[in-house]
Amino acid sequence: MDSIHLVYSDKGIANWITINGNTTFILKPGESRKITFTVKAPSKINYSDAVGALIIRGLPLVENATGGTQITHGVELVIPIRVGLPGPIIESLELINHKAPLILLSFIPGEFVYELRNNGTVQANMTGSMEIKGLTSHNIPIGGVVYPEDNYTLIERWTPGWTDLGLYKVDTTIKYGRFQATKTITTSDNIIVIPVWLIILIIIGVVVWILRRRGVEPPIRIKIERK
Repeated sequence: MDSIHLVYSDKGIANWITINGNTTFILKPGESRKITFTVKAPSKINYSDAVGALIIRGLPLVENATGGTQITHGVELVIPIRVGLPGPIIESLELINHKAPLILLSFIPGEFVYELRNNGTVQANMTGSMEIKGLTSHNIPIGGVVYPEDNYTLIERWTPGWTDLGLYKVDTTIKYGRFQATKTITTSDNIIVIPVWLIILIIIGVVVWILRRRGVEPPIRIKIERK
């Protein structure tokens, strides 16, 4: 987990965490400091799994540079915090939005977007795959975790190759559960794959057809004679 992907963790728990003492301080080389915090959950809460994190960022002390650009490298430490709360165990994951491309060109990746919401009281561990079937077949694995009352945007990409051509069916299966995947979400899409080489052949054919209609002779003529 890092600060970029904290959007996938539980948002409510951030309001429950209180850091005791100063949140900004200076450490000397070799010095350490203990950081204490308190987690206070609301009296009325309706889910069993809550996940958040503490983010600690450190930057070196440097003197101000004059007449130039100064770049400072720092470190970031993310400490996950998981809180177990009493409550009913309800597993419920909903697909609230889905987007898929209609047309794909070879060697250009297409994005399949699945926006999911956890309406249950426990975390939903996801597994599954995208089954892509047409002239050729492909399998793309799916995985992730959605915490209670959170939204999770799952983005998968597929890049058609030279041999991919025509109509393809994409069957997506997402299995989820707190510990074991016992429930399933499915969706299907139809996409058309157009290979780049076919576009090039069409362009060449159109150019040749236009030149012939205008009476333009090709610069190279090959003649085979029998003697």
